[in-house]
Amino acid sequence: MVMKKSHSHIAIEMGCILIFFVYDCDVYFCGFKLVYVCFHRYLVAQQLHISAKWQREKMT
Repeated sequence: MVMKKSHSHIAIEMGCILIFFVYDCDVYFCGFKLVYVCFHRYLVAQQLHISAKWQREKMT
């Protein structure tokens, strides 16, 4: 699970400026490039659930 604090810390190490933070979405300004990162926890959880279900079905 990605924590907001550690994520921001990584951005600082990369020399990125956190422009704003809203709804688990970060916008960074890295070396003249705008980087937009979103964490949709629900979608990620759904993907994990689907893949786990698929793994079980494949094994049986």
